Amino acid sequence: MYEYETPINLSDIVKNYEVILFDIYGVLLENNIPYTKTIEVVNNLSKSTKICFVSNTPQPVEHSSNRLNIYGINATPQNVYTSGEIAREILKNSSKNLNIDNPIVFHLGPDFKKTVLEDLPIKTTEKIHDANILLLTAFEDYEEKLDQYNSIFQTAIANKAVCLCANPDVINPFENKNRYCAGYFSAIYKSMGGKVVYSGKPHSEIFQAVLNTLALNVKKEKILMIGDTLETDILGANNIGIDSALVLTGNAFRIAKASNVHDQINILKNAFKLKNIYPKYIINII
Repeated sequence: MYEYETPINLSDIVKNYEVILFDIYGVLLENNIPYTKTIEVVNNLSKSTKICFVSNTPQPVEHSSNRLNIYGINATPQNVYTSGEIAREILKNSSKNLNIDNPIVFHLGPDFKKTVLEDLPIKTTEKIHDANILLLTAFEDYEEKLDQYNSIFQTAIANKAVCLCANPDVINPFENKNRYCAGYFSAIYKSMGGKVVYSGKPHSEIFQAVLNTLALNVKKEKILMIGDTLETDILGANNIGIDSALVLTGNAFRIAKASNVHDQINILKNAFKLKNIYPKYIINII
């Protein structure tokens, strides 16, 4: 088992890896604002190490790469992997992936997240009783109620619609509020008896997409995932067989609120044991 006496710096371990996967929100950005020095660190690192960005955002890769570019972080659609893009791939071959030959999609989420369906040759509907796929991106507004989708879910389940969860995150702290993500509502759907398919971390498809891009050129032990969330970033990396580092920002910072680093580490170690999810490293802010 790993020892976590004190957080280490990213610069102390990068030499051990050929590819580094960065989560975006909570690692590079907080409330859509880059952390101090993040831009400089990531761009400098990209000169010597292959960088990829792996995010549970329910939108196409172009959206995330454009946003990173706006902040000054060098990214292209070729090195960005999103749960939204994986959802698109699942929908493109729904016969194989969902056992649905003629997909009819009902999107449950805000209008701006409909980009996940852009240019797909797939029929959509505004009537849940006509759908055989419930595409869940959530959240829709700033005052969502945790049972607000239950009637929609009941209709979808009665029609045996498959729920495609395009963001497995459960909670997203934003502007001092907990926003409940698609992962939260998909768990309700499943508890009500519905079938759920997930497209992002910690599930294997998004990590496999990265490995497929790298082909056989890089061994798994030379790949490092950096994230702020145990249940998605770290668990996903562990499951696929690559190293992981939990950064003391975002969700990890919120878990380990303490006045000193020693107490932070102890809180995190208890969380690791409770969840049985262990990163290889704990690192300071990027």
